[in-house]
Amino acid sequence: MWEIVIACMVKTMKWVVSRQVTLFLGFLLVVVMLFVASLLAEDHMQEKQQAVTAGTTIVPESINSETDQAVGRAIEKYEAVLDAQWTDRDCTLSSCPHSSRAIPGVPTGRGLFTTHERNNIEERGNLLAYPSSSRVQVRSDIELYSVKAKNNDEVEAIVYVTIIKTSEDNEKNSNSSDIHIMTLAPSSLNDGEYVVMEDIIDGSNMQVPHIQPLYTNG
Repeated sequence: MWEIVIACMVKTMKWVVSRQVTLFLGFLLVVVMLFVASLLAEDHMQEKQQAVTAGTTIVPESINSETDQAVGRAIEKYEAVLDAQWTDRDCTLSSCPHSSRAIPGVPTGRGLFTTHERNNIEERGNLLAYPSSSRVQVRSDIELYSVKAKNNDEVEAIVYVTIIKTSEDNEKNSNSSDIHIMTLAPSSLNDGEYVVMEDIIDGSNMQVPHIQPLYTNG
């Protein structure tokens, strides 16, 4: 009789132990699966963040050498106007005789400023209230990487612009670089020439390709 009871107890204990082991192994498996899933999710987020940070490389496009050069010259002329505005006390948001609209060949229907040009004037703010501001030299270096045709004979240009600000004593220098997307139209005065109609800073974090630009003034 006791032998039967003991056998039953041993069998029951084995079943309990086996069940506990099974539950423990199942719990351990769930923990491992959750850990692996978290690692995969973290890797995915890192890859996504890297993609957002790095952006895509500019895809170079060209219409032809003659057009590319004409577009480059137009952008260089436009940037020279913006550089001068940093110390132009007559240029305000409400009135600017020397805005980029005053460049010969710009259609009369274009706004007083491009988007980026207006942002520059706003950023400049009260800078001109300080006498030292008139002694700051500003120069923009451009690298043109893409020119492609749009509607109505307009072209779109992707340009890497570096703004260099230098104080009179050369002790305080600052550089800033951005990729700009510009829209240009044929000049209303001279065939084969272009003028800048719009200029915005790229917001998709495009990267500069490791190739020779189509046009540069640097």
